[in-house]
Amino acid sequence: MRHALPLLHTEEKDREKILRSTFKTLGKGVEYIKDNRKITDVLVSGGDPFLLADDVLADILNSLRAISHVETIRIGTRVPAVLPQRITESLAKTLSQFQPIYINTHINHP
Repeated sequence: MRHALPLLHTEEKDREKILRSTFKTLGKGVEYIKDNRKITDVLVSGGDPFLLADDVLADILNSLRAISHVETIRIGTRVPAVLPQRITESLAKTLSQFQPIYINTHINHP
């Protein structure tokens, strides 16, 4: 969700518009995956999915898991390295509903 940072610096009415646009785009992506049976592996990334609220992340994962030909769901995140306190029992419980699920971490180092 590449609009995450700009949301911090916008008026509430503009945030609403950006969020509506983002979820509309996300819905189009899910429809594209549904319509293309060759897609069996989905990487959820762009912004950082672990910065979403648990229920929002669950909605995304639920819509992907409902697609019969999607075998693998992966989440790309830096959060375990840069914001480890976000890895909560609630997040783990949310993720456990969509097993198997894979977490790809990205860590920069010197």
